[in-house]
Amino acid sequence: MHEFSVAESILSFCGREREKQQAEEIRAVHLLIGVMSGIDIQLLREAFEALKHKRGFAKTELLTRQEEISVACGQCGAGSRLMEMKFVCPECGSENVRIAGGDKMLIEKIDLVRQKL
Repeated sequence: MHEFSVAESILSFCGREREKQQAEEIRAVHLLIGVMSGIDIQLLREAFEALKHKRGFAKTELLTRQEEISVACGQCGAGSRLMEMKFVCPECGSENVRIAGGDKMLIEKIDLVRQKL
């Protein structure tokens, strides 16, 4: 279950950002998770919950948004969203498509509270 190592990496990033931004706390981490990223969102949430207390992020919430698969057609130039993993352009039927989205996971933003000076 690699979701634990992913959660650990997210928390490490949060720790570096908290220090760099001189933040008192991080309220939320916003993730964009592609359907093809290989990440099980529920397992990631469980791993994050299990690890956050040990890493000093007890109040931090993990917010996720799932990204659909999108492709760009090399034949007709159309950009399309796919509802299933059938890599054919819905416009022209060509198999000459490249994945344009839905295959990555990224931290979109973090909500932090700055230290009072």
